[in-house]
Amino acid sequence: MITRQPRPELPLDGILVLDFSQFLAGPVAAMRLADLGARVIKIERPGSGDIGRTLAFAGLESDGDTLSFHIMNRNKESFAADLKSSDDKAEVWELIKQADVLMMMMLFPNEFTDAEVKRAWDFYLPFTTHDSSLSPGAHAIVACRLGLWSEAWRFWEMASRLDLDLGHGGASQGIHIANSAANWMIALFGFAGLGSAMWAEPLTLRPHLPERWSRLAFPVVWKGIPAFIDIQKTTVCVENRGAQSLAVVVAGAARIVNPGKRELFSMKETHQ
Repeated sequence: MITRQPRPELPLDGILVLDFSQFLAGPVAAMRLADLGARVIKIERPGSGDIGRTLAFAGLESDGDTLSFHIMNRNKESFAADLKSSDDKAEVWELIKQADVLMMMMLFPNEFTDAEVKRAWDFYLPFTTHDSSLSPGAHAIVACRLGLWSEAWRFWEMASRLDLDLGHGGASQGIHIANSAANWMIALFGFAGLGSAMWAEPLTLRPHLPERWSRLAFPVVWKGIPAFIDIQKTTVCVENRGAQSLAVVVAGAARIVNPGKRELFSMKETHQ
């Protein structure tokens, strides 16, 4: 495999893309992601490789491959695998430790419809090994968005017990600090349904407590205004601990919480 160095100054650095496409549109699209910093691994047939290696424009070649192939596949790594071979296929699956497409959809929720996220979920989930410690957290949050509550709970358990899982090493070499943050994100952005301040003007919640939880409570500072959220089975209480009025939307029910006051939302009311 040809490898390249990380490029932390680029926006997609740290994102993994597997490119199974050949010739023109697919390779060019994956190349654009590589140009933006993503780690793009091109999966090719053993021996012959991508058909684009031999289809030349005007007979131009470089290093034994067509010049057009180099133009369409710059900044990529190459991995040879016969997808009809179970051994080679297993090696490819090892590359898919986490579905970075789903992680991108989690980070930029307003850029994708629920239908698009569900299609990506259905496609990537069967192939994702979750060997990356970041994978369960991202999947739990996306499952909450899609209302897949049993799946959300399964990934929550996977993420929350990661450092206690002795069968997979646990914290023998130190805790998984990024996963610790992911656990916090699952609780707030997943089960509490807290919308990011990047995408919402009012403090926005779409809560759904897991069956085994009776309460989820946490402080938050929303656009400079400190508040306290208390989610229980039948109610959501929002307390404004700041000096300015706070606009709040809980599952579509909008109210203004004045400084030093509380507003109580009925879960029955918010789910009508």
